[in-house]
Amino acid sequence: MKNNTDTIRNSGRTSVAGSILALTLAIVGFVLLKNAGRELDKAGHVRTPIEVVESEPIPAPSSSTEEIVRYRKEVEAVLADYDREVARAAEDFRSHFNEGRAGFAEVRTHLPDVVKEYRKFGKVKNVVVAVATDKIRKTNHLGELVEADFMVPVFAPALEAAGKMDGAYAVLRSDLEQSRTTAIQRLEIAASNLPGAPIAPDLMKTLNERTERVVRGVQSAISTVAEGGVAIGVAGGLELAFIASTARSIATICTRVAAKATASAAAPAADGPLPFGDVIAVAGLAWTAYDIYELTRTMPRKLQTALAQSIDGIEADAIAGTKDPAKRVIGVYKAETDEMRRAAYAALKNTTALN
Repeated sequence: MKNNTDTIRNSGRTSVAGSILALTLAIVGFVLLKNAGRELDKAGHVRTPIEVVESEPIPAPSSSTEEIVRYRKEVEAVLADYDREVARAAEDFRSHFNEGRAGFAEVRTHLPDVVKEYRKFGKVKNVVVAVATDKIRKTNHLGELVEADFMVPVFAPALEAAGKMDGAYAVLRSDLEQSRTTAIQRLEIAASNLPGAPIAPDLMKTLNERTERVVRGVQSAISTVAEGGVAIGVAGGLELAFIASTARSIATICTRVAAKATASAAAPAADGPLPFGDVIAVAGLAWTAYDIYELTRTMPRKLQTALAQSIDGIEADAIAGTKDPAKRVIGVYKAETDEMRRAAYAALKNTTALN
């Protein structure tokens, strides 16, 4: 009985001691946890570990890389549009240039109809009289005759054809420069959206100066070509040159068939109908009725050849002043694609996007 009582007492003491130990450990853990929370805040504010995580979020990644990618895509889109505009301008030039060439061909097809009037005896007689009168009186009757007969059916359409070619080149220059200006403006806008400094102004300034210098060189070459021929667009000068050239051709044709005038045949130029047997004589030359008859057979063909040569000369000057210069100018503007790309990508060196 006594042993049982001692066992119960020992068991009670053990239970109490365990409870005290557990309570002590709980108190120590609470104190340690509380002190750990205070150590995390150097400013003296009490914060729990959970609060520390929430107050210091991980920063979002920088968007610089994305901006550079977008910029490069925009640059390539702008340059692709520019290349298409240059190609379109070149195609438009070729179309209008070929219209001018077709105009010259049309003039040539009408030449046989234009000169057929010179198969008539009365017409040729009037031409011979004009040649003789101009020699005696220093007038320009032959030039007036040429202007009346050939200005509208020959010269005017030839000048129009040359004008189409010249105009095509002028439009080409304008279109190319507009396309280039638009591309540069778009590139500058794209660069201005980059973080940091925008595109350096001197890059595009240098690009502009380089292009203008090359284009001026092309224009100088055009001017040199034009000085050796007929200047396209100067209608008055072309008209006088055409009339004078055609009149000289006609006078030469007439003079070659004239017989040497005898003393008895040396008379003033006839101003009325020329019956067979009469003679037109001047300055040692004489044209009989037979000579005039011969001219009706030979003059149309020779005159057509002379007119065709005049048309060829006008067309050759038009081609020299437009076709080759256009090819060179188009080449200049095509090369600008690479120049603009280099300038646009150089802008990345002036931005904080890569820093």
